[in-house]
Amino acid sequence: MPAPGNYNDFGIMLKVDPNTLFGYATADMPAEAESIAGSIGNIVNIWNDLKLGWAGTSADEAQDFSNRWNAAITKLFGTEDDPESGAFPKIARAVGYAAINFGETEDVVAKMFASLSEGLAAPPGTPQPPTRDEHDGPVTESTPPW
Repeated sequence: MPAPGNYNDFGIMLKVDPNTLFGYATADMPAEAESIAGSIGNIVNIWNDLKLGWAGTSADEAQDFSNRWNAAITKLFGTEDDPESGAFPKIARAVGYAAINFGETEDVVAKMFASLSEGLAAPPGTPQPPTRDEHDGPVTESTPPW
């Protein structure tokens, strides 16, 4: 697959506020999912009331539709026993993890530049050997030999 035409466009900027993103994942997205689930619950109640009038082939078609509808809703929202198995909760969890990753990355980059500034401000001749040992985050790195 070829790279997009704007792949190296320096005018494109991606800005992420990890705290806001985490808020979306933990508050806004679950609230929206709950609102959608309430609306779907209303639709299901209306549908269940309509099913009483189906007969013959129409009843079979209505039952088939109901089965497919229930399967789709279960895939989106999970089950009452396991709501975390649905797609919406998984997406919200993934957005939360992305927010944490962006936050951790910002912290590491800030520490890196602080360390660079300290090294540049050190008196000439002060030995500042480079190190790759980092054991504080979810990703660790060590100087060879590993």
